[in-house]
Amino acid sequence: MKRGIVMMFLALMGSIVFVSALTLTVTSPANAGIFNKSTIDYVLTSDEVSDFYIFKNRLRSNRAVKLCNDVTSCNASIRAREGSNNVTLKIINVGGMVKEEDRDFIVDTRVPRIMRTRPRDGKYMNNDDNFSIMYTESNLKKITLFFGNDSTFKTSCESGKRKICDFNQDLSLFDDQTIKYWFDVEDVAGNKENSSVREVMVDTTKPNITGMNYTIDRRKVKFAFDIEEKNFDKIIIKDHNDRRPRWRRLCSKLIVGKCTASKRFRSGEHLIDVKALDKAGNEADIYVKEAFSV
Repeated sequence: MKRGIVMMFLALMGSIVFVSALTLTVTSPANAGIFNKSTIDYVLTSDEVSDFYIFKNRLRSNRAVKLCNDVTSCNASIRAREGSNNVTLKIINVGGMVKEEDRDFIVDTRVPRIMRTRPRDGKYMNNDDNFSIMYTESNLKKITLFFGNDSTFKTSCESGKRKICDFNQDLSLFDDQTIKYWFDVEDVAGNKENSSVREVMVDTTKPNITGMNYTIDRRKVKFAFDIEEKNFDKIIIKDHNDRRPRWRRLCSKLIVGKCTASKRFRSGEHLIDVKALDKAGNEADIYVKEAFSV
């Protein structure tokens, strides 16, 4: 009897088919990958002979496309759309078993677009001025500024259309020099665009006031200033006792380092500010709330 039971058990075991799990290995594309070409290479393998399919999930027509038929290894190149992509890769073996893997990736074939850079060619700059760039890029990685013999980069600039990113740099080492600058814009896919090279003059030193005085002749006040400044722009004055106080030009040129100018005031008390400016916008106070009567 025992022998009969053993024979029945062996017969039963012989009729059982052991089924192992179907495997799908996706070597390419990598999940969350970023590509600078629109044709994507798919490298797929299975442990069993299978049919290989792809579903492009974000298209209106979500139909299956067969990549390979009755193989264990499948290589295929398929076009993907610009931007974000999501696909499902599926295999079906001869027994009808199914295995799926999802992949998300980004296609970015477009070079960043640069609309403008500032400052313009030939402009004077001081330490309060910014280098600025306007650009369009959907997947920005970084922007690099090259200036003089130095460079710096930012990864915090925004992605999008007509975005502006400013760089505020200490230019003290380049004082009284002409320097060149340009930008590199790079996206996450490695696409790069360079801006035009521009030249600017650096002046980080404010005008040096070496002498100042004024004389009053009834309602007429005559000012005299001695100033050391190779990039002199102007001297301006503001009377706080005016009905509408505002800055007015007092002097626009130096003659052998001197500026003389006369101004008529209405009768009464006056409280004036006077300052000198250079072409880079550096300011030096000459008088601050100076009081006199005419």
